[in-house]
Amino acid sequence: ASAEPGLADEVESPIVVAGATEMTLSGGQLADGGDWQARGEASYAYLNTRLVSITPPTPPVFFKRLDPVASPGSELAQSPKNRLTLTATYALPLDESIGKISFGGTYTHTDANRVHSRNFAPTQYIVKAQDLLNFNVDWESIGGMPIDLSFFMTNATNQKRLVYPIAIYEFG
Repeated sequence: ASAEPGLADEVESPIVVAGATEMTLSGGQLADGGDWQARGEASYAYLNTRLVSITPPTPPVFFKRLDPVASPGSELAQSPKNRLTLTATYALPLDESIGKISFGGTYTHTDANRVHSRNFAPTQYIVKAQDLLNFNVDWESIGGMPIDLSFFMTNATNQKRLVYPIAIYEFG
């Protein structure tokens, strides 16, 4: 039996996800940083989204129904409320003849967010919050020459994240 009223017990043809026809979106972003030997930067973004109304189109040939990814009054899909990014960089105090060597790290937190509505149950419909850590080392103007070398490591803590779990089932 269906978990939600109005949903068919069996889906005999593919499902297409339909989008919003009217929505509200507000938010902002703040960023600050410096340009010194030791530099710190911060960036914060906030999103407040809400689906106002939806008029699903007629399903195309070969599709049984179209399911919206959000319901009126709910948040828009793939819209995390908060994202914070902090970056720190340190440049070694070296002679220009050696070049400029710097070490940096970036931490980013992204809130959990909905990917689609509960109508897709039992698939997972919320992407969990993510904390991401990246590192980089740069050597600019190696030996005073026009040659640069960079090393970077993204996702240094090897965090796993589902980007769009439309057909992923949670176990356990």
